[in-house]
Amino acid sequence: RGKAAACRYKIKKRTATKIQSAARRLLAMRQLVAARGAATKIATSARRHAAIVERARLLRERSATRVQAAFRSYKSRVLDAPAVTKSRLIARHLQEESLNRAALRSAEADKAAA
Repeated sequence: RGKAAACRYKIKKRTATKIQSAARRLLAMRQLVAARGAATKIATSARRHAAIVERARLLRERSATRVQAAFRSYKSRVLDAPAVTKSRLIARHLQEESLNRAALRSAEADKAAA
């Protein structure tokens, strides 16, 4: 009778141990699946965020390029126009004066020749 009781006790204990280890394995598997799901969500979120940041950077770059191009166009049309730039205005004035002087000299030379 004692041996039979001891044997039943061992069987019950082994069964309880198996059930506990199966429960632990199941819990570990659930935790692993949950952790993998969370990691996937975080990675997806990080990729999405990186894409948004990259898109914003590209839009900023593109708008900056547009602004630079518009300014270059404005500068060439308005700021670099010959009448606006002081040095060009002075140069044009000096050139006109020298042309006028040359025209006067040639007129005087024509008068003297005639």
